[in-house]
Amino acid sequence: MNTSTLKLRLIHHWACSGGTLISKCIASLPAVILLNEVNPLAYLRLVRNPWQKNYCPTDICQQLAHKHNGKDPVLSMAAFAGAIEGLLQKTSQQGLDLVVRCHDHVDFFCGPLARDDFAVSEAMRQRASLLSLLTVRHPLDCWMSMIHSHWDTQISLSSLDEFCQRCLIMLNVAADMPMIYYENFVLEPTLQLKSITQILELSFCEAALETFEAIELSGDSGRHGNTIEPRQRHPVSSDLQLETSRSLSYSELCERLGYDADPDAPYPYLADNHQPSSSSQLNS
Repeated sequence: MNTSTLKLRLIHHWACSGGTLISKCIASLPAVILLNEVNPLAYLRLVRNPWQKNYCPTDICQQLAHKHNGKDPVLSMAAFAGAIEGLLQKTSQQGLDLVVRCHDHVDFFCGPLARDDFAVSEAMRQRASLLSLLTVRHPLDCWMSMIHSHWDTQISLSSLDEFCQRCLIMLNVAADMPMIYYENFVLEPTLQLKSITQILELSFCEAALETFEAIELSGDSGRHGNTIEPRQRHPVSSDLQLETSRSLSYSELCERLGYDADPDAPYPYLADNHQPSSSSQLNS
């Protein structure tokens, strides 16, 4: 099979932005093989956290051994022999769609400097046709979740401003990618999942929104539940509120993405000219 005909679907996002929830729903779609939190440079840029369950960013065979991927020895052999390119050829022959959730945290938020490209994209750009999307969430919620998970210590300056600087770099690299907003996804999961399947050229199945919680993925650090719905923002401390008012990078990132920078803004935190189509609101 000519590698130019191979399609590799890539999901990009920064930490604590709802990427695990969205990836679980994608993994529940028919004919999808999902590799979770993959990055070929992970062990060069990141000190592995021992509490990260199922985290194996470079071990494709181990990920294929998970129950949600069918434990197919043919696919495991293909992965071992030819890594992602060989796996793409084999999944295409079997009528399966390979989706890679890239661990972009390693590329842009670890180490003294952010990379200037997505490592997985760089490795595969000449080997396959890439279908990519970027999922985003309000940076304040991401940052508070990172602090709660103790992941903020992996960022050089351990500040909201540094986090937003790195997000802006990543956003520039992903400038041509379609974006899915986490806030829209939890308000209108059916509509948003349809959009994702159109972008990634996958088969849509609404039942994925009912079965996603059975999927076990690393990176699952947020609040859990069988129902996809908005959650109230955690209380914002006075110190953090002051930090949001002083951070130019935070203000710029919110403006770029169309978010209201005010910590007291109502859900879904989007500016007036960037509201989701649903009239649904978060229950108090």
